[in-house]
Amino acid sequence: MKKILATAALAFTLFSPTTFAADAPATNAATSSNNEDIKIAVKDFVEYKSTTYGYTIKCPFQPAAVTDLKFDEPAEKGEMLVFLNDGPEVVLGYRINLDAFPEQNAPNFNKDDQKTLDSYIEYLKSVNALDTAMITNIGKDNKGVFMVTAKEITTDEGETITADSQIAMLIFRTKNGDRVSMQLLTQDFSQELIDAFIYSASTLNVSK
Repeated sequence: MKKILATAALAFTLFSPTTFAADAPATNAATSSNNEDIKIAVKDFVEYKSTTYGYTIKCPFQPAAVTDLKFDEPAEKGEMLVFLNDGPEVVLGYRINLDAFPEQNAPNFNKDDQKTLDSYIEYLKSVNALDTAMITNIGKDNKGVFMVTAKEITTDEGETITADSQIAMLIFRTKNGDRVSMQLLTQDFSQELIDAFIYSASTLNVSK
């Protein structure tokens, strides 16, 4: 039986109707189809502003395509930013849900005691197939949960299944109280991509 996050869905569809960014500049665009060739420097990050949802976020590259999550999940509020693709396959991108979980379903990652946070992490591990789940810093004054789905999953029948890919995810609240989940869409994880992903999350600002 497949397991899903109680606070934010891990599943997503890569073959959604896509809106291509008309104002994407020619510079600082991802051009390689191989993550091993990607080099990221914070000084080169560019700000993306969503005209639909009013949020801004600094990204390692200007999005080449943007998809509204409502195309697949009408109840979700956010977008998928595609930086690099190989045909229909997303090589590098972010999936940003701005209303990912009910307030009462997650502790205050900045203020609750360690026992409460540890209990929540153990809960996430118990209901999901995860390789990693931990409290992490998202910028200087904010914390959230960083997770990576398992490569090998054991079903309720005892069968071991190897996943086609893994997903890295952050869940956190913004300074305005938005309950966010962000997924890192990539074929190959590297510390550089994960660091860039967390840095991007720290720059997310949702206008009210």
